[in-house]
Amino acid sequence: MRRRMTMLTARIAVLVWVEECASAALGKEMEIATGKPVQAGQSFPSPGGAYLATFTGEGFDIKARATGRLAKVQTLPPVFHAAWTQDEKMLATIAHLAGGTDAACFHFNATTETWNRFEVAPPGGPFQRYEVMKWDVGETRVRVTYY
Repeated sequence: MRRRMTMLTARIAVLVWVEECASAALGKEMEIATGKPVQAGQSFPSPGGAYLATFTGEGFDIKARATGRLAKVQTLPPVFHAAWTQDEKMLATIAHLAGGTDAACFHFNATTETWNRFEVAPPGGPFQRYEVMKWDVGETRVRVTYY
């Protein structure tokens, strides 16, 4: 797994790569609004149908449809958005935190067959006020823009 962070002058842009993907195009950039949170029981199927992530109220149950294997991952509610990368190896989420919103990703490690959580926090420390302004969930990576 590899992470790369890039700072811009007016805002902070954080690029997250989970694997080498120099030629991979990103998906459509989407502005983030923190309206109605994701409800317990709401499901997010992966693009190819290999996984089904269901929000439990305290995290996600991620089920591998081919094997029926279930993994439980934790996140801080409320969660406002969840989306899969096109390669189905990462579930990206945006959740509330005191004073703003934060992004977290759950990446599937095929070697250990586990889902690993990592925070996509902007430089400047975890206790500063910041919010996710935009995100772009693409083929194999997620780009998050904070302000």
